[in-house]
Amino acid sequence: MNRNVKISILVPVYNVERYIDRCARSLFEQTYSNIEFVFVNDCTPDGSMNILNRVLEDYPKRQPQTKILNHEKNRGVAATRNTLVDNATGDYFLWVDADDFITNNAAEILAQKALESDADIICLGSAEYRGNKIIPLKCKNVTRSQDLIVDFLSGAVQTALWGYFIKRKLFANNRIKFVEGFNIGEDLLVLTKLAYYAKTIATVPTILYYWNVTNENSLVHNYTISKSNSELKILDLLDGFFKDKIDLSEYINERKLGALLFNMYNACLENDKNEYLSLKERIIILNGRKIRNTNSHLYRFFLYCNNYPINVMWAKFIYLLKRIRGNSQCVRTAVN
Repeated sequence: MNRNVKISILVPVYNVERYIDRCARSLFEQTYSNIEFVFVNDCTPDGSMNILNRVLEDYPKRQPQTKILNHEKNRGVAATRNTLVDNATGDYFLWVDADDFITNNAAEILAQKALESDADIICLGSAEYRGNKIIPLKCKNVTRSQDLIVDFLSGAVQTALWGYFIKRKLFANNRIKFVEGFNIGEDLLVLTKLAYYAKTIATVPTILYYWNVTNENSLVHNYTISKSNSELKILDLLDGFFKDKIDLSEYINERKLGALLFNMYNACLENDKNEYLSLKERIIILNGRKIRNTNSHLYRFFLYCNNYPINVMWAKFIYLLKRIRGNSQCVRTAVN
């Protein structure tokens, strides 16, 4: 491998004016020099791009290394990621969400690991950033492709692109694209496919990436029924992808179960008995297949309690409890 690894740092930009200054400075202040920075403006309605351009003025040496691309209309995060991939020329991709930030030596450490390992995927250490509190995320030392796939599907590790340093050729050689219209779950679909094709996997456990969980506008804080349905479609696509490759149905079905339970929970909150009964039937059918883990309290309650009014009361009790705890928008945690 070239001793001077070229890194493409890829950043989608949408509605992040409160955070992009910190993010951009963490990128432009990298101790490593052979970097290209690719930003895609997905028609952000705020002042994010003005702030980005002002920050870039403070780093004249980085200006020739920076590409700023603009979508003519808002197309969503999956399409934005495809634009980023299509316009990046580095040996490796480092994905950064514009509300997050990285350590100033992240690129240097990852480039060195790439030289040592020539890995297709390098898992990197990350942490939740909560303002005055930092919470390290799980970072397992995985070397086998199938182990990483199982970790993705089982939730043993996070499935966000920013947690992985990935060879550009892994995308190009296997024609891996993001599916436009799928704006939640797209990371799981792409990462799982990439892991399947990866021949070498390495890990840098050092915390290099800080995931900002204080942004209430991010997708992870706004999990809805439509996004849950999107996740179910993503899982169907993975089912089809692995059909003649590896039997991962028990892990895929477990994730489907979680998404269906979330929808059933919401059907109870909305007093939609027809949707509730339809979902319950789907869960019963899914239960007849291979599922790795059915220990969810909500799963057992919904499946074995056939009294709709009691199920509604139970769902509303959980919702009230989550509101009291201050995280009502993340109600999906109640079903996992």
